[in-house]
Amino acid sequence: MERMTHERANGIKTGYWSPATKETLVQRLAAYENTGLEPWEIGPAIEKAAKDAETATATKMAECIAGGIKDTVEAIHRNPDGFFKGGAR
Repeated sequence: MERMTHERANGIKTGYWSPATKETLVQRLAAYENTGLEPWEIGPAIEKAAKDAETATATKMAECIAGGIKDTVEAIHRNPDGFFKGGAR
């Protein structure tokens, strides 16, 4: 994440500052608030999204493999002799 605020290091004031305009800061804050997540919920939400994506990918791969196996079994049933002699596609 690209930070928009920076900690003050001048020793006069404490807190944070930003070179961004108020409009930019407000829009960025609104985007964050629209997630509905608290700061401590963001990390776990990202981890869950990654895990869900891995699961979805694995499911798609399994479906493809299962489809290929089903097609092969159907080809064997249609023409067992031709399949084992290299005639099936």
